[in-house]
Amino acid sequence: MNKIYLFLLPALFFLFSCGKSASKAYESGDFRSAIDRSLKKLQKDPYDYEAQDLLKKSYTYAVSQHQDQIRILSGSSADNRYEQIYQQYNSLQGYYYNIRQIPSAAKAVNPTDYSSYMETYKGKAADFFVEKGNVLMKDSTRQSAREAYNQYRYALNYKPESLDIKKKVEDAYEAAVVNVLLVPTNTYTGNVTSYEIRNFQNRVISQLVNRSGNDFIRYFTEADLKSKKAKAEETVELQLSNLDIGRAHDETSTREVSKEVVTKEIVHKPDSVTKQYSTVKAKIISTKRIVVSHGEVILTARDSQGKMVWTENVKGEHRWETQLASFNGDERALSDADKNLVNKKEENKPSESTVINEVLRQLGNNLSYRLHNHYSRYGQM
Repeated sequence: MNKIYLFLLPALFFLFSCGKSASKAYESGDFRSAIDRSLKKLQKDPYDYEAQDLLKKSYTYAVSQHQDQIRILSGSSADNRYEQIYQQYNSLQGYYYNIRQIPSAAKAVNPTDYSSYMETYKGKAADFFVEKGNVLMKDSTRQSAREAYNQYRYALNYKPESLDIKKKVEDAYEAAVVNVLLVPTNTYTGNVTSYEIRNFQNRVISQLVNRSGNDFIRYFTEADLKSKKAKAEETVELQLSNLDIGRAHDETSTREVSKEVVTKEIVHKPDSVTKQYSTVKAKIISTKRIVVSHGEVILTARDSQGKMVWTENVKGEHRWETQLASFNGDERALSDADKNLVNKKEENKPSESTVINEVLRQLGNNLSYRLHNHYSRYGQM
């Protein structure tokens, strides 16, 4: 008999603690938690009338709180009032779904379905943002079109299937975007083949054309511009003007090191030893080998009439270095770091093709950044 009581005790304690937690939540005015905890208890025991009663009272107060907020918001002139009212009904509908999943809870409370109210205020929120976008589109500036685009996107969150709003989003984007044509030019005759130049230019252009995000800048190749029947506001020529593969440059330095070391031990007894010290010295000769390679691309932007409106030189760099060392003198004077440096094997400098690829990669990254930084200002016009 005692074993049965010991078995039941943890379960009884759990039920008591759940009920107590729900009651505390209710008493503190946290009706959402009181509802959730009461529902968990009714899942375990559908005939727990105390949990049913607490659920009923918590639901009544929760609904009253949300309805009070809805009345306040309905009398407000805040831009986001419809969104906030929608969120209030969304919370109420959440209670409805949770309670309906448990038959004993649904029987005790009979919650209200607020789905029609949610649809109403989704529509009101969408209409509000559409109207703001419409007003902005009456202004002919890119900045207004950009803001209108954002308003239409907000509206689309509430009516994602609306073809009319989708069309407004597209129209606003077209009014806000800057079309830029990218044209490679090949005049460089240095140590890079025409194939490598074309490959580099095409890679940069492809990265820009396929860039992700909602930036109001759109890059085209000549083929894309024709196929999409778009009009470029500016044309940017990309010209590789220089690529210099650096030569090795050595920087040599010398330093002296010293250390106190034991040179002799005199044993008087097993537990009595006298140590004699002396200073040992060494000279470390370090050589740092550096190879710096540079590349440069000239950006030239022209307007639709062919007039130059902007030019800039964009640079890229590849830097490789290694360090070796030797020493003269007593090896005992060297630290562990010194020994590692002295014992380090000589590294071969990277191949010319590796250096070229790295310089071109950096040039590509810098080009993308510079173009984006320059044309992002059009979003403010």
